[in-house]
Amino acid sequence: MLAYKRPGTGLNPLDRYLVLGKKAAKHLFKNQLITLKDLK
Repeated sequence: MLAYKRPGTGLNPLDRYLVLGKKAAKHLFKNQLITLKDLK
């Protein structure tokens, strides 16, 4: 599940296609900022 929060310093919500369908490369915590390095 994803949530977009403001002010945003992470990925743009319009770039959600870069995240959807990917697996996490490491354990992600609730409310943690996701970067492309966190994904496989």
